[in-house]
Amino acid sequence: MREADRRAGLGSALLTAAIEEARARGCTQVGLTTHSFQAPDFYRRHGFTVAGEIPGYPAGHAYFLMRLALT
Repeated sequence: MREADRRAGLGSALLTAAIEEARARGCTQVGLTTHSFQAPDFYRRHGFTVAGEIPGYPAGHAYFLMRLALT
């Protein structure tokens, strides 16, 4: 995403649409992976929690498995 487009709500709109589609298809959870230098805080703001973490992958960062229960 271009820097000029950040904070315009596009990422939130896409994620919300994906979550709603998962609900419509009867899914009970959504899972994703991200790194500490990418977007874990973005996903936390949308209700995702860390289900697993690999520290030091890559060096100086962490790899996260995140999930959102669709109840």
